[in-house]
Amino acid sequence: SAAFERLSAVERIAFFMDEADRRFFNPNDGMTTALNVGYDVGKQYIKVAVEGKDFKAVGQPIYSAVALAGISLPQRLADTTLDRTILIKMVQAKAGQISEKYRQKKHKAKFVELGRKLLRWVNDHQQEIADYEPMFPDSVDGRDEEKWEPLVAIASIASPELGRRAMNLALKSVSVNELTE
Repeated sequence: SAAFERLSAVERIAFFMDEADRRFFNPNDGMTTALNVGYDVGKQYIKVAVEGKDFKAVGQPIYSAVALAGISLPQRLADTTLDRTILIKMVQAKAGQISEKYRQKKHKAKFVELGRKLLRWVNDHQQEIADYEPMFPDSVDGRDEEKWEPLVAIASIASPELGRRAMNLALKSVSVNELTE
């Protein structure tokens, strides 16, 4: 959690944590608190720092995009964190669904190039994305709207069709969450 806090405070970067379900055992640990605070732009994460012989409360912003992967995340994450989460259930591919196995030597350069292009596109459209306000139906509560708004905005700026698809995913997610509660 200390590395996450420090890196988040320095610059806005995205984190991708695989096997995160192994990390979250205690809903009151520092990482859970940091994730929950880091969900909102401008919120300060308060820590105690040592200055000489004194202890001082220090606040730092830690807003970041975070993607967590793990089989048992819904069981391991605190409810407050799950409420801020878009869950994507992953399943093992069936035989014949993947045309080619991932090979780092062969495919890594393609992923790096795609990542570079995506970053450039987002930087080129940053103001459009920031200004875009998706119109969610009244049936979508505030928290669900907050967590889906950036994705729907990015998709909508990329193309109207992608925007519709992203909004449909958001609406399906809301109805699925309501059914499971």
